Amino acid sequence: MDCNWDDLRLLLLLRSQPSLRSAAEAAGLSQPTLGRRLQRLEESIGESLLIRTTQGISWTDAGKRALASAERLEHEVLSLGRAVESGRVEIRGRVRLSVTDGVASTIVPPALKLLASRHPNVAVDLSIGAHRADIGRREADIAIRMFRPEGLDLIAKKIGETGTSLYASRDYLSEHGRPESLEDLPQHRCVGPDRVPFFVEAARSMGMDPSALPYRCDSGTATLALVRGGVAVGAVLDLVGERDPHLVRLFGRLIPHPIYLVTHPDLRESPVVRALWNALEDSLA
Repeated sequence: MDCNWDDLRLLLLLRSQPSLRSAAEAAGLSQPTLGRRLQRLEESIGESLLIRTTQGISWTDAGKRALASAERLEHEVLSLGRAVESGRVEIRGRVRLSVTDGVASTIVPPALKLLASRHPNVAVDLSIGAHRADIGRREADIAIRMFRPEGLDLIAKKIGETGTSLYASRDYLSEHGRPESLEDLPQHRCVGPDRVPFFVEAARSMGMDPSALPYRCDSGTATLALVRGGVAVGAVLDLVGERDPHLVRLFGRLIPHPIYLVTHPDLRESPVVRALWNALEDSLA
């Protein structure tokens, strides 16, 4: 298969366009030219990529796969450009990153390793806690959030997805048995949130009464230690739980979490902020 990158880029354009006509206008092409290039791309792939109707366009399964491939290539091209640029410009300074402790132990380390390889003179202060640092008031330069931030004056970009599920250690299950549903949890030792409203509301949405829990804790790291140590059943970030051979996920994912990078518009073009932002984005790609 011999695909032209410029033709593949048309698929990226079509993501946000309702019709071939609007896509052609956005690309500065005539509609017949766009049609011929798409036909050439379909011939090189050997499958139809789009379904054309009077209501607009939709993707075939092959088209969805081709679009995903084009998005991966786009990311690689952008990453290459960043790597080249990072080799040309010496950036130094300090940037403050706001994260929860669970995110700090999973997402942050590989990103900081990548940042250090690109910009060894960029220092990072980690603001770790369950509270939400106020980016608008400059309590942090960048934040990683598991929800779409509110506030029109912020820049937010979704860079991934994860979730929270209930986990138990293999030792705990061997000793106490496995709960088969959420209704079985009152018969088990559980650890859950204490005072942070976001965590408390999440627990209540799962039918759990935080005031009745035998162990309460707002720290993701401490909760993980209790779960991993066989003390209790608890909510663990899937980024952690799915990779830990000592843990077993009890039910399906309870709470989905989009992963957003957030900063203030005045800081987005700061070299040190941009350097950390790119490292976080690339390490999670």
